[in-house]
Amino acid sequence: MKKGFTLLEVLLSLLILVSAVTIFSSTQLRSVLRIFKEKEFLDRAFIVEQELINFIEIQDEKSKRLEKKEIENPEMKIVLQKMDIDKKSSLRSFMNNIKIVKSEATWNYFGANYKLPFVTFMETKEKEAG
Repeated sequence: MKKGFTLLEVLLSLLILVSAVTIFSSTQLRSVLRIFKEKEFLDRAFIVEQELINFIEIQDEKSKRLEKKEIENPEMKIVLQKMDIDKKSSLRSFMNNIKIVKSEATWNYFGANYKLPFVTFMETKEKEAG
């Protein structure tokens, strides 16, 4: 009698090996795709943050006061808006000293819509009497 594996044993072992490799490969592929998606999200967050900083700097210049700014490019839409503090808010005592600056970016990435909001405060300079 010859010693060795039967065809059925070889096919079964190949099936197990292929299944294990397939599971490992699909997990790796999902991880790589998730990394690219998160990198894209982070890149857009930095762009929105930079636009928010630019918007606040423009507010400091007396000649260019903006209440709202919209930026559209083929990939993303950013809306920046300066708002007063609500009179019912617990921050109402700061109404004369600070403003709320909201920004919101929206974009489409592989068929999914994403929205990234930021909210910060901006110190307002008091008007000089005289």
